[in-house]
Amino acid sequence: MFDRILVPLDGTTESAIALPVACALAQAYHSQLVLFRIVDTTAKRYDAKNDLERIAGEYASSAFPVSSEVWIASDVAAQIAWAVAEGLGDLVVMASRRCGGAGSVADSVVARSRVPVLVVPIAESPADRIETRALALTTAVEGAAWVRGIHAPGALSAGPVRLVSDV
Repeated sequence: MFDRILVPLDGTTESAIALPVACALAQAYHSQLVLFRIVDTTAKRYDAKNDLERIAGEYASSAFPVSSEVWIASDVAAQIAWAVAEGLGDLVVMASRRCGGAGSVADSVVARSRVPVLVVPIAESPADRIETRALALTTAVEGAAWVRGIHAPGALSAGPVRLVSDV
């Protein structure tokens, strides 16, 4: 179903919350995981590449291949959409503190992407993390709102998948 899963990471622990979900999907669908980071200067590229390679190394023994890409740009959402257009992913899995909130990078990616975008909410506190049991999947296909469930038996232990579309 998904050959390549693009996982944008910004180097924060919050963005890494999307990794377990992306890994579960990669394992369930026998997909390649593509770790992706945008940096704003060439000087930051080396550190970003090393960080992504370290993360990829943690999954080296997994049943799915893992690769990494670091691009230099300023508009993160536009570059994620461009990476999708270049074939780096046919599913985007990313974390967002403001799921459905105006102005987030995730909202911009959802608006620009031609592939499904799975937004993993970042909980504010440990209590919120316990309560958070849903993932949002939004996509548009041929201009019409379309939502499809992702079910990987036993892979997503965080609870049910809640699907929303406001496209």
